[in-house]
Amino acid sequence: MSTDTINIEGFKIIPLKAFDYNGNLVIKEDTLFLVTCCNFVFYPFGKLTDKNSLKKSVFKNWTIKKYKRESFKNTNLAPPVWEFFEYVQVAFGKNKLSFFFDNDPEASTHGYISKGEIWDNKVELLQHIKVGMDINTFCSKFFVNYPPELYKRFRVISFISCISDITQHFTFKNEKLSNIKFIPQP
Repeated sequence: MSTDTINIEGFKIIPLKAFDYNGNLVIKEDTLFLVTCCNFVFYPFGKLTDKNSLKKSVFKNWTIKKYKRESFKNTNLAPPVWEFFEYVQVAFGKNKLSFFFDNDPEASTHGYISKGEIWDNKVELLQHIKVGMDINTFCSKFFVNYPPELYKRFRVISFISCISDITQHFTFKNEKLSNIKFIPQP
């Protein structure tokens, strides 16, 4: 268990150790933003490294809407290395995601979701996170304690990645997860 305790309006949220909460939070109206370095924020569908890895994942039945790949020889490294980056946009019904992949030897992650939206329960993230689940079950995946009194206070729980530029917004209506958005940080 984590020893970090988040105090909000007299209530205590205790994150799981695996959540890797870094101590930063922001409250904006009905949204709670928590900064985390947990693997889930980097790889909510598992680790993906390039367009081909999508074909072997939960995205195998998704349609590729846009694809762009560029490569270059990085002569700043000794010996020089051929590097690539890919942008891939995929869709499945109303659900849309954009991915960025690279093979930069100096990068800590090589693939992440750069933006997107999940609107239905046909799409499941790791830890069985999906639209339609109740807020208590959702919170139990990330927190030892998340007081029910905060369910109505925060309609949106957002996880901000501590190193890549993405924020995951989990929006709840009537204590059920109604959508998931991946929003680039400004």
